[in-house]
Amino acid sequence: MNKNNKKKAKAVIYTRTATVEKNSQQIIKDQEKLCRNYARKNGYCIVKKFTDMGASGLNFDNNPGMNKLLDYLKKNKGNNLTVIVTGIDRLSRNGKQTQKIIKEFGKSGVSVVFANQNISLEIKIPNYMLSLTSLHRRTLMRRISGGKKKNK
Repeated sequence: MNKNNKKKAKAVIYTRTATVEKNSQQIIKDQEKLCRNYARKNGYCIVKKFTDMGASGLNFDNNPGMNKLLDYLKKNKGNNLTVIVTGIDRLSRNGKQTQKIIKEFGKSGVSVVFANQNISLEIKIPNYMLSLTSLHRRTLMRRISGGKKKNK
């Protein structure tokens, strides 16, 4: 089978920004570009994109893009989809909410990839919650300390 005939794995992209400012559109475009580059380099075919603009990372219940993504995954259960996100903080900034989202992903049998952290999480792994919580904590601490350095 030649390289061009090889069937690519299907993936969806999720992007989110908490603000609706002048540069919010550019932030979303940058996230999508990073995800698409990751997909291209790793053999994924993007089949759909979901976005939340001006959506809090603390509670996804009110984020229409995330809810549409979860509905899509439920409808496409068993299709071996992968969700590509720039980083874990784009899913949520709340550890319990992140776990809830990942649990929903698991019900649909999907994988999630954090493109800027080059981490792939197979939802079927039993101890994913422990590693996810640890990753979430490290990511937030890096962002907090980076913000403090910028403000000095």
